[in-house]
Amino acid sequence: MKKPEFIKTLTGYSFLFTEEHIKINMERVDKDAEGEFWCWYQDSEGDRLFEVSHLNLLSTAAKKSLATRLKENLGVDWTTILTYVAAITLTESRKGNPVVQLNGDQDIQPIEFQIAPILELNQPTTIYAPGGSAKSYLADYIAVSVQSGSDSLHWIPRQGNVLYLDWESSENDHRRRMKAISTGLGLDTAPGVFYRLCSQPLVSELFTIQQIVFDCEIKLVIIDSMMAAEEAIPDAAQRASRYYNGLRTLNCTSLTIDHVNREDWKTKGEQGPYGTVVKWNRSRSQFELRKSQTPGLSSLELSLIHRKHNEGLLMKPIGIRINFINEEHVLQKVLFENADLSANPDLAKTMRDYDRYIALLSNGPVSQEELAEMMEKSENQVRAYLGKYKDAFCRQGDYWELVSHET
Repeated sequence: MKKPEFIKTLTGYSFLFTEEHIKINMERVDKDAEGEFWCWYQDSEGDRLFEVSHLNLLSTAAKKSLATRLKENLGVDWTTILTYVAAITLTESRKGNPVVQLNGDQDIQPIEFQIAPILELNQPTTIYAPGGSAKSYLADYIAVSVQSGSDSLHWIPRQGNVLYLDWESSENDHRRRMKAISTGLGLDTAPGVFYRLCSQPLVSELFTIQQIVFDCEIKLVIIDSMMAAEEAIPDAAQRASRYYNGLRTLNCTSLTIDHVNREDWKTKGEQGPYGTVVKWNRSRSQFELRKSQTPGLSSLELSLIHRKHNEGLLMKPIGIRINFINEEHVLQKVLFENADLSANPDLAKTMRDYDRYIALLSNGPVSQEELAEMMEKSENQVRAYLGKYKDAFCRQGDYWELVSHET
């Protein structure tokens, strides 16, 4: 028997035995050495599938039984063929990634972004907030922005195909939103984001999603939301670990939308994503989203707060205003624009104290009493804080003002 041609596929391994006119694929081989066995006979009319089986590659009995059954269709040395396929598949699947040696002579590549400055290229990012915080609207905006290469928030998108995996809403909801967002960006048509309605856990459909990412040349996958996409197993840490392990196999940038604990909704302090700390540890970058909305107004404002980053410094909170334009109660256009967080009493609290004082004093001196009231602090706290930054703030009597750096 001539040695077969062998190639690694996206989800397994393919063997072509040219003399026997047989093609075999071993797909979706798991850690227990079990996988799908697909076999075709090749003739002048093309490939003819004549066997699909579940095969344990380490089971002699399973291989012997399959060889006996296959011999009924085609009289070749199936025992040798199956032994070879099993040995090569197991060897290749256990190799993993090659070892590389890191040294100072190598070029150090700067951090790259799928959409700067929020989604690092080929890394997982999470945005989390309570329900009703416009997380999905922001995710739809990011999807349209990357798919089209357009932007209105002074971000820098790297154009590429986007796959939106939706466990929470519907195709019509996202189609309507993305059309209105595209109109707001001045696009003639929606850019054609790839969309898939999901109901099973991410890891259960991982091979199918991997194939979609490969076939459609996907650069960004959006998961909405992690809580719905996780498996229904009791151990929260294991759920999160399996989720992120699966996400890593997609080999592209990912944005995970997540929720917060219900008990955290009423707090004014820093929040984290719902559940285990594994979520916090495994995601490359984490953003908390906070919303401010006045009933009756056709707009809302958001603060996108950078809570965690594995590389580099945390960014200042990003202010976003979303304007909804309706005609006869039908959504026509959604405009995204930057917002001044310091001008929003609710969202100003998400800023650093230093930046809030800069904003409050930018129009001239303010009394210490007024600063204490606006910052919801005591006068002693205001005086102690501003006194630490003599290069930025100075006191004139009962008033504080910014230090002038004019020459």
